[in-house]
Amino acid sequence: MLDHAVMKSVAEQLMSGSEVEVAGRKFGVSRTGSRRFRTVRFVAGGEEYQAIEQNAEKPSRSSSRNRRKAG
Repeated sequence: MLDHAVMKSVAEQLMSGSEVEVAGRKFGVSRTGSRRFRTVRFVAGGEEYQAIEQNAEKPSRSSSRNRRKAG
């Protein structure tokens, strides 16, 4: 399982640079196709993960769906 401290570090590095360093290994940050979000694939604890930048200006669909169910 991915450690919270590693996730936080990856998120901070993803937003501020062109590469992410995890456990001494460097992974390049790229951009997605149409929306140009930052993304990085990295390995931690022997597992491969992908981190993708979120659009802070757009509410998540799951949160709006949960609000509809509750109300």
